Amino acid sequence: MQQNEKKKLLKKALQLLVFFVLILLVRTIINLLFDNLLTQSLKSNQHAAFWSHRGIINEKVAENSISAFEIAINNGVTGIETDVFWVDSIKKCVVMHDFDSNFIKRSYLTLDSVLYRFKDSISYWIDFKNLNSNNVDVIKKYLNDLILKNPIKNKVYIESGNGLALRKLDSENIKTLYWIQYNRSNFIIKELKLFYTKLLILNSNFDGYSIAFSYMDSDFKNHFTGLPIYLFHGNFKQYKTELLHNQYIKVCLVDQ
Repeated sequence: MQQNEKKKLLKKALQLLVFFVLILLVRTIINLLFDNLLTQSLKSNQHAAFWSHRGIINEKVAENSISAFEIAINNGVTGIETDVFWVDSIKKCVVMHDFDSNFIKRSYLTLDSVLYRFKDSISYWIDFKNLNSNNVDVIKKYLNDLILKNPIKNKVYIESGNGLALRKLDSENIKTLYWIQYNRSNFIIKELKLFYTKLLILNSNFDGYSIAFSYMDSDFKNHFTGLPIYLFHGNFKQYKTELLHNQYIKVCLVDQ
């Protein structure tokens, strides 16, 4: 009886060993493929662009408003970032950072109005707050129609942390920015998210990758240096210092 138990335990141990060896093998292959992707990335000789983060904000002008965007553009930025929610009831994107279910009762700004106002005079970084697998198809049609109508081809960048939905937006009219997020507080969770992120990037065709300035540390650079990076939540001084050492940064969002 004891002999049978020992055989069962040995069999389970061998199965676990084979499982972990396969995991390590797959991880190694993914890392090699990803490193090859990074080495093939072209280095840009262009200076990074500074775009406005929700427009110029002060006590008289609200963020994510036409007035805020106009002031920012008059101050010399070449692009603006704005936040949008897709609202299925009106089949449009409403400009707002935090969703307000009562928006229909007050004056609200749509993405249509923003693109119509500025057309191709600037570039647009659009932080899509609720892009998902259920609405991506209707949003893709909406965006393509909107871009062709204005027209502003090659100047609209859609950002989302939902990579599986975001990659479905890929088209000749829409550029995609994948918001890279992985948890560094727990080793296992971090490694799993890192593995998923690299696998997703290898199987997608994103135009760029966004990240908060505070998260672009040595750990991030060790894994992702070589990708076209779009930075946010940093100040002008921090960006200027980083740009001295990082030629892969394409855009920096500024609040002023």
